[in-house]
Amino acid sequence: MSIDLSQFDPPANKTAKPTGLEQFDSPQDMGWGQEKDAWIDYTISGAEKRGLRPDIALSLFKQESQFNKNAKSPTGVRGISQTTLATGRKHKPDYNEEDRSNPFTSIDVGLDELSELYKAHGDYPKAVFAYNGGSDPAFESNVGRHLGWARGEIDRRK
Repeated sequence: MSIDLSQFDPPANKTAKPTGLEQFDSPQDMGWGQEKDAWIDYTISGAEKRGLRPDIALSLFKQESQFNKNAKSPTGVRGISQTTLATGRKHKPDYNEEDRSNPFTSIDVGLDELSELYKAHGDYPKAVFAYNGGSDPAFESNVGRHLGWARGEIDRRK
């Protein structure tokens, strides 16, 4: 299976592919409500503070949980960033089960993990693949399909 890694090119170098979400102007239009809009803002700000591309971070969390703070997977990952307790504790030693449902703590842990993986692997496709434990070859492609939406959210906030 061939994955189009060009979708991870920065926006200046590539026209975003349609995501199917272009009809929505904001998370509120999608029925998400203001709290998810705040989590998107927090993700953008946190990504920028860590030197990460905000569009990649937004796309990753959208793919992981649709920004659902109570998202749960049969594999044991939880929260917006879909991390394990072990990953959380790697970045915040007192991280606990309740933190996984706290959207801001979950986002911080997810961004810390993405930042660590980006530094270790040197590019976003490998970092995104590693974030998902390397278990799904199509995962990075699925994250890529949300980039148009993510870039729209960033532009809307300028």
